[in-house]
Amino acid sequence: MHVVGRVSATVEQCCVVTLEPIRNEVEENIDLVYSSEAAGGGQSVDIDFAGEDPPEPLAGGVLDLGKIATEFLMLGIDPYPRTLGASFEPPQTRDEAHPFAALAALKKGKEGNET
Repeated sequence: MHVVGRVSATVEQCCVVTLEPIRNEVEENIDLVYSSEAAGGGQSVDIDFAGEDPPEPLAGGVLDLGKIATEFLMLGIDPYPRTLGASFEPPQTRDEAHPFAALAALKKGKEGNET
């Protein structure tokens, strides 16, 4: 069985920089081949897959097109959406301020009390 088609949708996501809601268009082409032979069925398929992916197994002789469409939609969604022109600028820190500055201050205080 050869499944060919296209999934298109508009999804609303949050920008990873500004957290503002944005809309993105998703368009994914679907081109899959299923075979009952790959699942252990007895039917022979005369398709040469040289250089291509082997056919997907067709479990129980049933093909769920909704599941296929959902999988391709999920693959097409941008995992890190950004609003146009948004860029991340890390906060400016002083040289003495680092992630373990508070622990270093505690260690210095503790060493001063022990001696």
